[in-house]
Amino acid sequence: MISVSTVLVTAGQGVIAPVLPLFQREFDVSAAVVGLTLSLFALARLVLNVPLGVLCDRRGRRLLLVWGPIVTAAGMVGTGLAQEIEHLLAARAVAGVGSAMYMVASLTYLADISTEQNRARFIATNQGALLLGVSVGPAVGGLLAELYGFRLPFFVVGVAALAAAAYAYWRLPETGASASRAETPG
Repeated sequence: MISVSTVLVTAGQGVIAPVLPLFQREFDVSAAVVGLTLSLFALARLVLNVPLGVLCDRRGRRLLLVWGPIVTAAGMVGTGLAQEIEHLLAARAVAGVGSAMYMVASLTYLADISTEQNRARFIATNQGALLLGVSVGPAVGGLLAELYGFRLPFFVVGVAALAAAAYAYWRLPETGASASRAETPG
């Protein structure tokens, strides 16, 4: 089931693609400036992967499995609400932080719950889910934007990310460093 959460969280990576030209027109900025929205998302992930891995090892996986999608949702809602290019850039960076939190924890969680015999299958399934989310994101984003306006897709993906957080909170036990400590919500 963690792979379903991965689809929900990663759909936000692709949902922005079909609406980038609309943001460019709305904010009257160059394509390069709007392209920064993609770069900031990816850079947040790149810069934070290792520190989040350390946090995941020290504090456990569940913390990031719950809070990663919440931070992603905040970034998505911020994207949908952005009225200035600076707000859009900040929101996309926040979404990248949340995505990094979730992806580091989900892969580590899968390594924890798998055996040597099924580890590759578990991780491959999750990577397939990531690619599914990134693949369907543009189609869903484009359809929703065409039918209801170009900001709605971000609210939909934000709600989906919150569903992933709720699933992690209610259904995923801790497997990492804090598994031996008393379980605490969140």
